[in-house]
Amino acid sequence: MNKICFKEIIKKFKTVDLRYFVSISLIIIFTLCPFCNKFYLHGQEDMLDNSGASFLTIDPFCRSASMGSAFTGVSGGITSLYFNPGGLALSEGDIISTTHCEWFQGMRFDNLALSHSMNSKGALGIDVKGFYTSGLEKRTADTPESEGEFGAYFINFGVTYSKNLFYFLPLGFSLRGIYERIDDNSAFGASFDVGLIYRTAIDDLQFGISFKNIGPEMKFKEEKFKLPSMLRIGAGYKMLGGNLLLSVDIEKQGSREADIKFWQ
Repeated sequence: MNKICFKEIIKKFKTVDLRYFVSISLIIIFTLCPFCNKFYLHGQEDMLDNSGASFLTIDPFCRSASMGSAFTGVSGGITSLYFNPGGLALSEGDIISTTHCEWFQGMRFDNLALSHSMNSKGALGIDVKGFYTSGLEKRTADTPESEGEFGAYFINFGVTYSKNLFYFLPLGFSLRGIYERIDDNSAFGASFDVGLIYRTAIDDLQFGISFKNIGPEMKFKEEKFKLPSMLRIGAGYKMLGGNLLLSVDIEKQGSREADIKFWQ
């Protein structure tokens, strides 16, 4: 049996006919997904898993948040640092983004992200985000008077590198550190994200897949908890000269059933 070398396989995959076939197949899959009831998250208690560090699931970017966080298949731009590190390779120049949110009961959320394009050498990105509050009343027993005040601080920081494996297939990887502190108790953790973008033969249509928050359990005192590990699969299609964006995401977190998000 004749063996086909890896370069010949890639050469065939780059042909327009095969890329159109793959593109149409992915379109059909994403079109049928909304009609499959098993993909919806119903929220029963038996679907929930013992995961902590939930602040890692907060979308830190205004544009993607306004589109229901369906951004895994949308490449380029600083949002790739959160949704799909593979898309960062398609960004241009230097980008900086900051976010500050004032939530109820003194809770705050901040995010700082920077990216730098190195053209054919890929792209680098760093980001830091924090969710914190202070002035909480402290009680260690059932007493009418508090024993003082304490705060809660949750911080995540990461470094991302992304590069085009081929002109239609950028791949990215993020390393992350996690720090949590509640009063005098603290926990440290580490995780990684990995993702890629598939740029189809159809102009402005692309698909993405990413694995997020993959890492060992963290520990607060004697209590261990899992990270909110997540699989995201998405598609993005720009229309009307890029003035209209259609996007859809399928999100699977831990032992929960998958959730479909779509927006335009």
